[in-house]
Amino acid sequence: MSENKKYKGLLDNISDVVYEINCKGEFTYVNKAGLDLFAYSVNEVIGRFFVDFVYEKDKKKILSIHEKNITKKKSRVHDLQIRMVSKSGDVKLVKLNAELDYDEKGVFKESRGVARDITEKTFLLEAIEQSKSHYKQVIDTIQDPICVIGKNHKIQSCNIVFAEKVGLEIKKIKGLSCSEVLPHFENSLFKNHCKKDSCDDFCTTVAVFKEGKVVLSIEESRDEQGHTHFHRITVYPAKNKKQQVEKVVLIIKNITEAIQTKQRIEDLNMDLEKKVTERTYELHKINKELAKVLS
Repeated sequence: MSENKKYKGLLDNISDVVYEINCKGEFTYVNKAGLDLFAYSVNEVIGRFFVDFVYEKDKKKILSIHEKNITKKKSRVHDLQIRMVSKSGDVKLVKLNAELDYDEKGVFKESRGVARDITEKTFLLEAIEQSKSHYKQVIDTIQDPICVIGKNHKIQSCNIVFAEKVGLEIKKIKGLSCSEVLPHFENSLFKNHCKKDSCDDFCTTVAVFKEGKVVLSIEESRDEQGHTHFHRITVYPAKNKKQQVEKVVLIIKNITEAIQTKQRIEDLNMDLEKKVTERTYELHKINKELAKVLS
């Protein structure tokens, strides 16, 4: 396998969108995460212009930024937020970081970038800034358990799904410390995160309040029947205008099916490799015996 194929294979296994465009602004590569996010096939993307997928009202702005970057011979683009449109017409907000390459004469040659879907994060943080009543209506429509925790570690709000998972009514959850609620989450999901007497050592939210960065973890748990479940726990910092973290948003997503599907594919690949190896060995033996007969 060539180094290029190995490189592309690795890129197809990461969750962020990775892409390459040529000097004309046409896609020459998009990894699996990018194709999945926008629901396009590789043939529908490669060879098309990047701006074709940009939200109509933003196209002129994005082209202008790109042209200015090239004119100024910028080599990097940091945290550029772009609205893009999926095949189904859904608008996705992505944050993009890219490198721009130029030839020896300073002519723009190509660009490689990484983009992250921040639609959900942005949507939630904007909702926090709105009225509490509107915010409650918004998060109650989301199927993933969500709660908002203040700097005093008191739960300020949560959606219906979260309340169901901890087995408490929403009105009883508000005002309780997270150490009084999270240990009750379905299948003891937070057993490695929430210990009442040692928050600073175990609590994920403490790190987010201190560093102001998103923290993500994958947790494994078992239900009463012994079935294994996997959840992605993401804690987002909600900052004020002074960029100080005032609260954090905790989102819990069940990714059991995705993990199990990936494992089944890996098992099938291993089984196939084993059978190919065994068959190759058998053919080698047959050829060896045949050579003896013919000699």
